[in-house]
Amino acid sequence: MWENNTISRLRKVEHLVVKLEGVLLATTMFGLLAVISIQVLCRYCLHISTPWAEETARYLFVWMSYVGAGRAFSEMAHIEIDIMNTVIDSYAKKSSQKYRTILSKISLVSTAVFLIAFAGIFSQFLGNIAKLGQHSPSTGINMLLPMSGVFVGTILMIYHVLCRIVFPFEAASATNEK
Repeated sequence: MWENNTISRLRKVEHLVVKLEGVLLATTMFGLLAVISIQVLCRYCLHISTPWAEETARYLFVWMSYVGAGRAFSEMAHIEIDIMNTVIDSYAKKSSQKYRTILSKISLVSTAVFLIAFAGIFSQFLGNIAKLGQHSPSTGINMLLPMSGVFVGTILMIYHVLCRIVFPFEAASATNEK
């Protein structure tokens, strides 16, 4: 179907995306740690209110959660309701690996369709936020920035699901690739 050279390039691009996700997740985690430390220090040691810290921590957590969800898709590491996998496993005991692969691809395609629909709906929501020009009460930043973490994470999930459809899960591991 695909040339080996094309698949190799796609894998390299996915590995680059995974590395960028790792950098973004680490940066977000350190930012979250710093903001929460400031919040605790100000609240319990200095007895100063810092509402901006709580709000910033919430927004960083949203970004970390959704980018982390995209990263989890790259490794097929999501916690899931195993209805489809149970069906696949019970059916695969009676059939060949070929049918198991087909059912697995159907599961991935249905996930991709759901995520694409969600991304479409959420992009309209972000458009409304952009039109209204909403700003955060404590930090004063445009709400488009923290809310776009959901959209970015959803796009990353779609990307990784499509990669799993194109080439199998084993191909996603950067450690297997030389």
